Amino acid sequence: MKKMKQNLMAIATVMATSFAFATMTFAGSSNYRFTLDHRVVDGSDNGTYHSLDKGTVYIDGGHYEYLTDKGALSTYNNITYVLYRSRFGPDKSCGSIECDYYTNPSGKIGTADEKSSKYYLQIYKVEDDGHNIKGSGTIYN
Repeated sequence: MKKMKQNLMAIATVMATSFAFATMTFAGSSNYRFTLDHRVVDGSDNGTYHSLDKGTVYIDGGHYEYLTDKGALSTYNNITYVLYRSRFGPDKSCGSIECDYYTNPSGKIGTADEKSSKYYLQIYKVEDDGHNIKGSGTIYN
């Protein structure tokens, strides 16, 4: 009987822990994918929104050049990832991360001020350098 109680307790502990990790993993996590052929890609323009919980937001992704335009610059412009929350009036910038072409976005991107399904990414370069970029990743908290 004592052994059976220990086994039930162990199973209950494993199930509770698994549920807690699953909730943390899926609660505020969203994948993104983009193609940046000119200067800017805006999630609100193409209807790509993400659900996030309130708190610190992280990004983990990658990008690569898939096509070079004729006359492209010999250098690459930095790529900036900005997290916004859509709302009535001007949308709220929640933070950003900038990286060069050779560095993938990874780490804290900002802070979600409330739980919402209306967060989006704006990804841009200061000017069109002729290097067309594709990328993908995850934003989460």
